Amino acid sequence: MARILACDYDGTLIDSFRGSALIVFLKTLFFRHFRPFYFLGELFEVILGIRHKVHKDAKEFVNKAVSLGFDVGIITDRSLFSFLISARRAGLDLSQFSFIHTRKSILDWIVYPYIPDNLVLITTSLFKDEPQALSGFEIYCAIRGVKLEDVVFVGDDIVDEISARRMGFKFFKVDRIRPNFEQINFGQALKTD
Repeated sequence: MARILACDYDGTLIDSFRGSALIVFLKTLFFRHFRPFYFLGELFEVILGIRHKVHKDAKEFVNKAVSLGFDVGIITDRSLFSFLISARRAGLDLSQFSFIHTRKSILDWIVYPYIPDNLVLITTSLFKDEPQALSGFEIYCAIRGVKLEDVVFVGDDIVDEISARRMGFKFFKVDRIRPNFEQINFGQALKTD
């Protein structure tokens, strides 16, 4: 039986909430209160050349999921433009991932040539906790023959949990500063309710 593991990006796979308190404050402010202008924060991050690091155990976690037969991907509120630049700067190996779900941006066309061949791209104009935001991902699951209740979503934020619960995914929360991927029991994730 096919299984899908969807990971949040910021705070889950990378340490985007570390560093300058000002940057963390601005990022949170833009995301929570100025969502229509969120892309300005992303652009600011790109222009300043801000680099995040992949969390220490994230690579091993993804490798383990792939070895257990999970179709692994990323669901993020970043635009494709911001995500690909950030992932490249962080040194995140995208070859293990099957899909990426991002928000649309007027700047995405710049990075289209750099989308790895192994990634299925799913985009939306909505933030992931908004109704219908993951409808493209729902179609992806249907094409792969995976029921929504067989999707495991790992995130660090209430927004991730809201998204997962709304869609009927199994949800595992990790700490955004020091995520403990070992707490995620793949045996439990593989169980059907």
